[in-house]
This record gives sequence, C-alpha cells and structure tokens, in this order.
Amino acid sequence: MISIKDVFRLSTKKGRHQGRLFLRIISNRKCRTVTIPNSGLYPEEWDKERLRIIYPIDNPRRREQLKLLEKYIDKEKSALFRIVKNLEEQGILFDADDVAGAYRRYLNSGNCLLAYSQKLIRQMQAKECERMAVAYKVCVARLIGYNNGRDIPLNKMTAGLMKGFQLYLLSEGLKSNSIAFYMRNLRSIYNKAVAERYIELAGLENPFVDVITTTQRTVKRALTAKDMQKILNCDLLNMKSEYHRKYLYGAQSIFLFSFYMRGMSFVDVAYLRKENIVDGFIRYRRRKTNTLIEVKMTPELQKIINVFADEVSNSPYVFPLIKPEVPIRPRLQYMNALRMQNVHLTTLAKIAGVDKKVTTHVARHSWASIGKQQRVPLSVLSECLGHSSERMTAIYLSGFESTVLDSANNLVAKAIK
Repeated sequence: MISIKDVFRLSTKKGRHQGRLFLRIISNRKCRTVTIPNSGLYPEEWDKERLRIIYPIDNPRRREQLKLLEKYIDKEKSALFRIVKNLEEQGILFDADDVAGAYRRYLNSGNCLLAYSQKLIRQMQAKECERMAVAYKVCVARLIGYNNGRDIPLNKMTAGLMKGFQLYLLSEGLKSNSIAFYMRNLRSIYNKAVAERYIELAGLENPFVDVITTTQRTVKRALTAKDMQKILNCDLLNMKSEYHRKYLYGAQSIFLFSFYMRGMSFVDVAYLRKENIVDGFIRYRRRKTNTLIEVKMTPELQKIINVFADEVSNSPYVFPLIKPEVPIRPRLQYMNALRMQNVHLTTLAKIAGVDKKVTTHVARHSWASIGKQQRVPLSVLSECLGHSSERMTAIYLSGFESTVLDSANNLVAKAIK
C-alpha cells in the first residue's frame, strides 16, 4: 500500500525566503521524499492543517501566481499517482524507492528540445512570466517546423543546424532583428539545459557561434508634437460608425492616457487598479522593473478615466482591458487587448493623417522624444520614465530624428559662409 502526502519545508536561510513543497512517499514503513520543482512558497502561504495553499487577500498579483502554482503542483502530483498506477498494473512488487526513482526519471525525461522547453514554459507560466513563455513556445515551434516537425535531441542542436535555420529564416524574409529574437531565445533554452546538465558540453561546439544573436539599432518610433496634436484633435465621437465612436475612441483615449502618464507602458495601463489612485495621485509599480511611479492627477487624465467609469463600475481595474468575470487568465486578456489596441491605433493614425506606424509603445517613445526636444533634463526624463539609470535613458533617447540633425548641420555650414 502506497500513501503520498504533501510536506512543506521552511527555508534554512536567514530572513524571509521561500520554502519548498515535497511529496512524501510511504510504503511498508519505508519513507522517501521527492521535491516538486519550482514550488516556492512563503510560510504564511501554506496551511499545515489542510495541506493547501493560502491565497493573500491584499496582493492580487501574487494571488494569480499562486493559482497557477497550485495547478502546476496538482499536475505533478497527478504524474506521481499515474506512476503508482502503472506500477500496480504491471503486477510487480514495488516500494517507495521504485516510485521515487520513476518520478525522478519522469522529471529528467525532457532531453529533447520540445519536451524540455515545455517544462520551462510550465515553470514560467507558474511564475506568471507569460511573455517569456510565449517567446519560447514560438521559437521552438519554428525550429521544429524547420526540422520537418521532428523533435530535436538537445545534444543535436549543432552549429550546422542553427546555421541552416538562420538561412531558412532569411529565405522567409525575416530581418536580422527578428532572427536575433529566435536565436537569443533558443540560446537561452540551450544554456538552461546545460546548467541543469541535460547536455554534457565535453566535445560539443557552441551552436550559436556563427548566427545572429545581437540586435541592430532601429529608427526610434516616436511622433512629433504635431503628430500628437493630430491624434488628440481627431474627432471620433461625431462619426456615424459605432466602430469609430466606441472602439477607436477607446483606443485613442487609452493612447493619450499613456502619453499623459509620462509614457506609461500598455501593460501597466491594463493592470492599473482603482486602488492605485489615492489623494489626487496615481501610484503604481512598473511591472517590468518594479519601480514605483507617482503621477499627479490632471484634468486630462481624469477626463479619460471618466470615459470608462460606467464600463468598469464593478471591476477593480481602471480600464476594461482585463475583466475579472471573464474565465481567461489576466495575462492572456492583456495580450489580446494589446493586439486589438495596435490594430485600432493603425486605423486611428490613418484617419488622423499621421503617416507613421503608431503602436502602444509609440506613446512612451513620443513622450520621451518630445520631452528631449523641449530641453527637459536627462535626469528628469530618466526618473519620469522609471529607468534605473540615466545611461539607460540616454540609450533609449539616442538620436534625434534626421530633420533635426539636418537643421543643425545647416546652421554649422552657414556659420562659415
């Protein structure tokens, strides 16, 4: 008779650190424990009596992470129970050592690219790193598609394979930055496999030594002050089409909100909660860097918030981009909203007479670029953007548009005439 029990062990490090969940396998008084990978929990997040996760009340983001973690833990426990069932169906004698060994072999079975990447993707989803999970999934699928749909042993990811894959991507019309995206993510997966000893490097060449992994500088995606005025003055409410009055007007309002919020990233707009607005200030932490941003409420910001007030009356969010009542993970709702926002902004730009590509991130670049042209000090821009250093802001703002540089050149040339 086999019994399996959840066990939570506190971290032995000093300070507040996550402990780990184990599964205790007991058979004929023999006891073995196996670790559930990536099951980090703080002591207050585990109910010792009921053997289940406790969800925090005042931390929505952590609550969503724990929900995904609970699903992941249930999946690993189900795998362990399947192992026990398979051993029973074989009609052979087995004990806790056999079950624990079979489970460890199950964990280490991902020595092919697809299986291993799927394990990484599950781990990232449990930590709510959805963007990286999607990137891994897309890149692995493209490489396996190039390999005629066949999975690839990790130790067979050779320089020849990656060179061939790069030529394939070039033939598909991809530019160097897009190719670098694929190669960097595949290299990240490969390096993780090396670190976890799925691959022995002895005698193996670096698969990524002769392929594109660095990005090239691209033209900054920023609108001029005149372009922003065109977006602002585009009168959509008086148009006959409901699409223009509702969807495009909503996209216009959110784009301007992002701009007025010092170039607030769309992900932060989507996750902005009503509780972030206190005493005439909007305070939030950037999801990318966890930097605290504080912006004073202005009439322009309040006007935009009021546009969506009725639609979000029963929601904790400021904007109807993530809807708690919809049975879809918030991150996926955000990604869908991002895609639709960019579609609407493309249409909006055409109507407004802006002949540049407009996306959600253009609001952030435009705020920074216009601020630079208005001679706002670099240190102030850096703090407004939530950058960790002025150097990062300098890189972010590197280069005026060519018309400004041409004007400067003309001034210098005229000086010697």
